[in-house]
Amino acid sequence: MLTRAGAGEDAAETGDLDVTSELSIEGNGASVDAGGSDRAFDVLADGELQVEYLNVGGGAPPAGESGGAFRSTGTLVIDRSRIESNVVAGMGASGGGVFNDQGKLLVKRSELEGNTATRAGGGIEANLGRTALDEVALTRDSTGAGPGNGGGLHLTGAGTVNVDRSDVARNAAAAEGGGLWNSATGTMTVTDTRIRRNQAPAGRNVFNDGGTFTIDGRPVPPTI
Repeated sequence: MLTRAGAGEDAAETGDLDVTSELSIEGNGASVDAGGSDRAFDVLADGELQVEYLNVGGGAPPAGESGGAFRSTGTLVIDRSRIESNVVAGMGASGGGVFNDQGKLLVKRSELEGNTATRAGGGIEANLGRTALDEVALTRDSTGAGPGNGGGLHLTGAGTVNVDRSDVARNAAAAEGGGLWNSATGTMTVTDTRIRRNQAPAGRNVFNDGGTFTIDGRPVPPTI
């Protein structure tokens, strides 16, 4: 449990755990509970964080901030881990589980479940940068109504997202893209992945705002 209250600083003193250099955490199934006072991890621009066999929950940064469990502007690798029940709320808040802010993100052999965001990306928000998922379950993640896009994963801007051998199921968006949402300038490539039983008023499972979006090599036209 993180108990040193005080969000908003980047000196690894209070609130979230700030990563400013190269760090590897072997969790052995242990948990980090942010206790609802901030996110769990903040990877700064020069930071590189790899976590393995770790459970991360209870993240809730201040209103309007993104990244419920992880926020990263550096390099983040999540392997064999579970990201569950994290929340970002308020205008602009995105990435209920993970917020990749123009960095490099790799998630593999992991689960993201029950994370929520007001703006976009209930499970994961990719703002530009490079994001890759391999054998990942995005389930029961959701977005609120402001605007409420990409229940499982949302891409903003001209970034790239690759989703391989994964399961995107039972996510919900208040507006567009219950499972996956691709931007007008983004590139999203999905292979060998089940996308099912997601919910949204527009693009129940996937929504393409006009970028390059393929599923098993087949182009996904812009969603009307």
